[in-house]
Parts: sequence; structure tokens; C-alpha cells
Amino acid sequence: MSIITYLYLLPKSSFILIFAFYFMYGISLFGFILSLVALFNNKKTGSAAGIIIHFATFYIAHAIPKSAGIYTRLLASLVPNLAMSQGVETLWKLEDNEMGLNFGTMSHLHKNFNMTNYYIMCLINTVLYTLIGIYLTYVSIITK
Repeated sequence: MSIITYLYLLPKSSFILIFAFYFMYGISLFGFILSLVALFNNKKTGSAAGIIIHFATFYIAHAIPKSAGIYTRLLASLVPNLAMSQGVETLWKLEDNEMGLNFGTMSHLHKNFNMTNYYIMCLINTVLYTLIGIYLTYVSIITK
């Protein structure tokens, strides 16, 4: 995905940062789904609920007002899909402005959000949701 995106959609951006964009989203989503599945005793029920919740969170991004402040956007970014949605908007804006995403433009704000925030929030999401998932799995094993 990174190669195709770099070659055909974001030629002004850094390949490393595009790869990191996808990678960070993937690992934060892994932790999120891990914590959702751990909430349910049945793995099939947890997987189905996780998929539904995963897709439902994409629609929450439309509820964030365009004038939302940075703290509102950071709080919303605790959901990996919302972080990704805001990151994509910022990424496209950088490319539209002929700057592209690189280490010099990561802090460029678009709607009170920047790519530095995206990477940090993905890292926080990964650690937070993985720890929650491990804890919930541990607690459910003990209670069985």
C-alpha cells in the first residue's frame, strides 16, 4: 500500500512517513480490536462485535465539528479510526498545498490536527488498548 500510495497518490511525500502512517494505524487497530474481543467470553461474538464497532467508528468522524479544538481532536483520536481519518485529511491537505508529508511539514496544522499528533496518538492507542486487552483477557481467565 505504501508503494502504490507513494507512486500514484502522494509523490511529494516521504515514503518512510507514508509507510509509518499505515504501520501505526495497523498496530493501533490491532490493540483496539484485541481489547474489544477480550470483552466477550465467546471469541466468535467478540470478533463479530469488533468488526461492527470497527466500522461504526468510521462514522463518528463526521460528528467532529470542523471548528473542534486540538484537545477535542486528540480525545477523538483515542479511537484509531478517528485518528486515521484526521490524519488522512491532514495528509491530503499537505499534498494539495504542494508540500507533501515530510519531516519538515509534520507539525503543519490542518483543522487543529497535525501528523505529529497522528503518530503520537497511534502509539498511545497501541499501548493503551493492548494493555487493556491483556488485562481483560487475564481477568476473564481468572473468573472462569
